[in-house]
Amino acid sequence: MTLSSNINPAFPQLKVGQVVVYDYLHAAKTWQWTLGTVREITDYTAVVQQWGPHTGDSDTLRSILLREVDTENGRMKSYQDMLALAREKLASIRRSNEDRVSRVRGHFDKAREELERIDEVDLRKVTAQAAPSPVAVAVLKAVWAVAKCDPTAVEFYEWADVQLEYRRRAALDEIAKMDVLAKLYPSAESLQQSLEHGPKLNYKAAARDSPVVASLHAWATTALAYQQAYSLLAHDKRIQEQNDAIAAAIAGMKACRAKIAKLKEELSSNGTTTLPEQVTSFTRTSVLVTIPLSAVISPVSVDSRMKECVLTKDEVEQVLLGAKAMRFQLRSCINLITSKYVMAAAELHTLSLYTAELEQRRLYLQEHYFSTIIRSGEAGSKAERSEETQEEVNRLKALVAELQKHDERWEPDYEAVSVATSHVKKYPGTEWADVLAERFEEVRTAFASETALAAHVDPYCVNDIVFNAEYDQLSVRCEITHPAKMTRTQVDDRLSQMPTRLMSSIYKNRDAPKTGLDKAVAEICHALGIDDHKFAGLGFDEFVTQLSHFDYLGNKDAYESEIGDLLMLLDKINNENRSLQYTLEKSAETFKKQTAAIQRDQDALTARNAELADEIDRLRNLLEKLKDLADKQGAELEHYHMQQQQAQQLRAHRNLSPIPSAAEEPLYAVTIDELNAQKALYEDAEHRAHELKKELDHKETLLKKLDDLLLEAQSHSNDLAQQLQDATKEIATQQQELAVFRQRRHDAKVAREMEPHLTAADGVSPSSNLALGRTRKALHTCPATDPVDPAIIAKEPLYAVTIKEYNDLHDALHRAQEESDTQRAENGKL
Repeated sequence: MTLSSNINPAFPQLKVGQVVVYDYLHAAKTWQWTLGTVREITDYTAVVQQWGPHTGDSDTLRSILLREVDTENGRMKSYQDMLALAREKLASIRRSNEDRVSRVRGHFDKAREELERIDEVDLRKVTAQAAPSPVAVAVLKAVWAVAKCDPTAVEFYEWADVQLEYRRRAALDEIAKMDVLAKLYPSAESLQQSLEHGPKLNYKAAARDSPVVASLHAWATTALAYQQAYSLLAHDKRIQEQNDAIAAAIAGMKACRAKIAKLKEELSSNGTTTLPEQVTSFTRTSVLVTIPLSAVISPVSVDSRMKECVLTKDEVEQVLLGAKAMRFQLRSCINLITSKYVMAAAELHTLSLYTAELEQRRLYLQEHYFSTIIRSGEAGSKAERSEETQEEVNRLKALVAELQKHDERWEPDYEAVSVATSHVKKYPGTEWADVLAERFEEVRTAFASETALAAHVDPYCVNDIVFNAEYDQLSVRCEITHPAKMTRTQVDDRLSQMPTRLMSSIYKNRDAPKTGLDKAVAEICHALGIDDHKFAGLGFDEFVTQLSHFDYLGNKDAYESEIGDLLMLLDKINNENRSLQYTLEKSAETFKKQTAAIQRDQDALTARNAELADEIDRLRNLLEKLKDLADKQGAELEHYHMQQQQAQQLRAHRNLSPIPSAAEEPLYAVTIDELNAQKALYEDAEHRAHELKKELDHKETLLKKLDDLLLEAQSHSNDLAQQLQDATKEIATQQQELAVFRQRRHDAKVAREMEPHLTAADGVSPSSNLALGRTRKALHTCPATDPVDPAIIAKEPLYAVTIKEYNDLHDALHRAQEESDTQRAENGKL
C-alpha cells in the first residue's frame, strides 16, 4: 500500500472558482496565455471566464497596483497568523509528548523496581509448571520478546523454549537492566493491544494468576508504552504536519514580500506607463471560453472576486517555464523516476532481508561457537585458559581503575552548602581574538559546558566569564559556585586535567560557518542592513540590548520575514539541542551500562577463575586417588599371580589338570567352605520356609473364619442399631405424650383447686388448696417433666366431666334454684 501510494500519489485537482493560467492560439496563429476563472469542469474540458491584459491609463494601473498591495498585505497577515498558530500547535505537541514521556517513564521505572524485587524461587515456581495458564505463557513470551526486540519469541516459542530462557542465570537481572530505548520493538501496537485489552491476557488476568506474572505484565506494557512515547519525540506525524505548515507559511510570506517589493518598486517609478518586464496587469471580462484541461498551465494565487490583478516578473517567468514543458516529456520523466524508485525500494527490501538473515546466522554461529568451546575444553587447555582469564581479569581491573578516574555517574548536590571561587583557565593559540569576535556565544557556551563538566556542577553555576585574548593564548577568568566540601585546589586540578575538546574544536574550525546564536546575530544584522562587525565580541543579550537603542532604517516588511526565518532557525536549533540532550542522556546511560557490564564481566571472570581453580584442585585430588588405587590394584594382582603359581604347583604334584588360562577359566569368587556354609544355610532356610508356609495356611484358615464371624456380628450389630433407633423414636414419642398428659393433669388439678365445691368434694379446704398450690409452684417448676407416683394416679377418682361442662351444669342448677325460689315465693303469695 505504501509503495503504491508513493508511485501514484494524489495530484491536486482543479476547483470551480479557482483562477488559473492557460494558453491558446490567438487567431489560429499566435501563441498566447492569459488568466481565467474556472466556472465549469467536465472530464476533458473546462469553461473559464477570461481575463484580459490591462489597456487603461496609468492612474487606473496605479489604483490596480495599490489594491494588489493591499491584497498581498492581507495575505501576508493571514500567513503570519498561520505561522503563529502552527508554532503554537507545534510547541503544544512537543510539550504533550515530553510530558507523556516523563509520565510513562515514571510508570516504567516503578514496574522495573517491582521486577527487580521478584525472587528467583517465585519465578522458578511459575516456570516449573507443566501446564501453565495462557496468560502466564503469553506474558513470559512478551517480556522476552520486548527484552530481545524479537517478535519471533511471541509467534514461534513453545513453553519448553520459554522455560529454557528463564532458567538461565540472572535472566531477570538481564531483563531489568535492559535498555528498552536502544532498539524499538517492531510490532509494539499489536502486542500492547493484546496485553492491555485482551480479556484473557490483561493485567487483571495476570494478577489473578500470580504476583510474578503481574509484575512481568506491568513491565512489558510500560516498556512498550515508553518506547512509543519516546519514538513520538522524533517521529510524530503531527510535528511533521506543523513543520510543513510553518514552511508553507514562510514560503507564502516570502512570495508575498517579493511581490509587494516588485509592486512598490513599480509604484515608486517615475514613468507614466508600466514596464512589461516588471509587472503585468489583468482585468476580468465576461467572456466564457471552453478550453481543454491540458491547456491549464498552473493555478495562481488570485482572489476570484477581484476584477483586476497584477502578476510580477517572477510569476510571469514561472508561467512561461511551465508552458514549455510537454506532456510526454513529463510522463517520461515521471516513469523514469518511478522505475528508479521501485528499483531502490526493491534493493532496500532485499538488503533488509539479507541483513536479517545474516544476523540470524551470526547469532546461530556465535551460540554454537561458544557451546563448542565449552564442550571441547580439556584440563591442559583449562589451565591455559585460566592463565589467560587471569590476565584478562588483571587487564579489566586496570581498565576499571582507569575509568573510575573519569566516572561521569555524578549528580549535582543541590542541598549542600555552596561557595563561589574564582578560577583561571588558559588555552594556547594566537587567533583567539578573531574567534571571540566571530563566535563569542559559541565560545562562551563551550567554556561553560566544559568547566561545569570538570567541576561536576550545572552550567549555570559558571558565572562572570571574562575572556582576555593575549598574544599567544586565551586567558579566561570565571567564578564557579560549587559545594563547600570541594576545595579551590581540587577545582583547579579538575580544570587542568579536563581535556578541552569543545574549545579546541572551535579553534580548529574557526573558519567554518557560524552556528547558533552567533549565526542569528549575523542574520539579523544582514536583514536590518547593519554591519555585523559593529557588534563583534558581544553576547546575544548585549546585542539585543544595543540593538534596541540602535537607529537604523529599512523596510519593515523586508526584515519581518528574515526575523521569521531566524525564529525558525532558532526553533530548529532548540530541536537540535533537545535531540543532543536526549542523545547525551542516552550516551551517559550507555556508558553507565558499559561500565556496569565491565564490572559484571569482571565479577563473572573472578567467579569463573575461582571455579576453575576449585576444579583444578578437585582433578588433582582425583588424580592422587587414582594413583593410590592403581598401586593397590598392582599389589593385589601380584598377590594373585603368586597364589595362582602355588595352585599350579599343588595341582601338578597331585596329578591334576593344570588351571586354564585367565581368558578361558570361569570366574571363581567363592571358596568350598563358603559354598558348604551357604548350602547349609539354604537347607535351613528352606525348612523354615516350609514350616512358615504351614503356619501361614493355618492362620489364613483361622482368619477366614474370623472374617465370617465378623460379618455375622456386623449384621447383628446393624439389626440392633436399627431396633435401637426405632425404640428411641418410640420412646421420644411416648415422652412427648407423657409430658402432654402430665401437663394436662396438672392443669386439671389447678382448675379443681380453683372451684370450692370440687375442692370440698376432694376433702381439701380452699385455704389449704392455695397454700398447697403455692407450695407446688415453689417445688415444681415444670409440671411436664416432674414424675408422679403411679399409685397416686390409681387412687385418684375418674374425671369424666370438663370444667366447661361443670360450669354449665352449675349455672343451670343455679338458675333452677332461682326459679324454684321464685316459684316458692309466688306459691307463698297465693
